[in-house]
Amino acid sequence: MKKFTDGKKEILLQTQGLSLISKTLQNGKERLSSKEFANCDALQKAFVKKQVDALKKGFIYENKKAEFGEALAHAYIGGGYSGALGFAEFEDKFYVYKCNFDEHGCDYLIVLDDELRTLAQIKLPKILAWKMTATKKALVLDLDHEFFLFDGEKFSRLFEAWGITGGGFSSALSGNGEILACGTDGILAFGSDKKLNFKTDFSAKAIGFGNKICAACGDEGGKNIARLYRLKDFAELCRIECDVGYIHSLNVGLIKNDAILVVNNGFDELYFWDVASKKRLSVPKTLPRSVMRFAANDQIFLTYFYGRFKAFSLEDFRLLGEFECEHCVKTAAIEISSERLYVRTDYGFFSIYSLAENGIKI
Repeated sequence: MKKFTDGKKEILLQTQGLSLISKTLQNGKERLSSKEFANCDALQKAFVKKQVDALKKGFIYENKKAEFGEALAHAYIGGGYSGALGFAEFEDKFYVYKCNFDEHGCDYLIVLDDELRTLAQIKLPKILAWKMTATKKALVLDLDHEFFLFDGEKFSRLFEAWGITGGGFSSALSGNGEILACGTDGILAFGSDKKLNFKTDFSAKAIGFGNKICAACGDEGGKNIARLYRLKDFAELCRIECDVGYIHSLNVGLIKNDAILVVNNGFDELYFWDVASKKRLSVPKTLPRSVMRFAANDQIFLTYFYGRFKAFSLEDFRLLGEFECEHCVKTAAIEISSERLYVRTDYGFFSIYSLAENGIKI
């Protein structure tokens, strides 16, 4: 049974045999309807359509008893497409980018609470939020490659105080209270007080964080190079030559307490390096050959490819299970926090999945 609510009305959907049963509850009144279908395929299509229709009308799917790999909640945001699927958690709220596609040419931040109820819609000063991240004091948004800070009340251009114009920086991440911006103009690091703490001219295509180390991957002397910096003082720890071919689009991160560098290149291939020895490692055979996105916490290494998630034990890369990315056409932005997976899909949805280890059910 699937439950949807808008705070005043509940819709309960379930299948029984070849019948789709819909129950509506409002003001203590109940309305029941049922429709029978010719086969299972027709029933399943109608079941999915009924769910999407409810979500697009403003209802929220909720499943507070979700087990591993099951959705805890879905909400419809709209305006999602490949490349600009940014979202971030800030001050116990979710800020999700919405491309409005309307005649006014305005894009928005949709503000959600932890149950995915819409709290506000905030007009952005510029279109196309390619990336979004957060510190303890502000959101950082890459709005068409110009960086803005949002403190919950107003937007301000990030680089104005340093006389830096947009265009040369294309990605931003936050870790240990620092924000890093990278691109063809180099790498910048600054704190929540907007003070510039670090600058290099290394042209980086992507950056990623571990627990105490930042990894920046880009071009140097005609080679693919990853530079690793200590987040505490931005001392350069090492450089790893990492020939990963096409690096226009990269997913970079550190796993196993910063011991292994992982690079996911534009051909959907995974590469592993040992940070201490700087030697390339064999990718565990249990991992899929093609990966569009990866994410990890202290226990799980998660891969995404065309609407499917696979979860592996980070200790030995044993497959824990796989599950569907619901309401997705092709791609999605993903983040793991604690035992939850947050997903923004190109079909316009924002979702939360359970990664709780107890009672694994795939």
